[in-house]
Parts: sequence; structure tokens; C-alpha cells
Amino acid sequence: MLTGMLEPSGGRATLCGIDLQENPIAVKRNVGFVPESGAVFESLTGLEYLEMVAALYGLPRMRPGAHQAVHRVLRFKL
Repeated sequence: MLTGMLEPSGGRATLCGIDLQENPIAVKRNVGFVPESGAVFESLTGLEYLEMVAALYGLPRMRPGAHQAVHRVLRFKL
């Protein structure tokens, strides 16, 4: 439900103070989702996958913001 893939059957959910049903796009900007199976994405490199996700968030591949964001994520270490 938090990813927007399932409709809630009842109740309310908030994430980072944002109501899931009232503002699902804002919630998605704060949530990461990694499926158990890669399906379509198994043929992509890590960089290609991150570029695809950047495009889903409205950062076109050729736009400098997308490229910088992808490389920032690739450099991130826990």
C-alpha cells in the first residue's frame, strides 16, 4: 500500500507526515522500493536502473540533475 500498488481497504496511513491517499506522489518521493525479483530489470546495469528511476521521477536522462543524482546515490555508503 505504501508504494501505491495496492488500494487500502480501510484506515489511514502517513509517511513522513504525508497522507498516503491525499498526496501519493509526495509519499513516493520519500519511499524506496526494491522488488524481490528483477523481472524486466535483470538485464540493466546498476547505473542504467538508477537512470531509469530518475526518469520516472521526472529527471530526463540527459538532464544534468538526473546524472548528478544517480552518481550521488552510487557514491553513497552506509
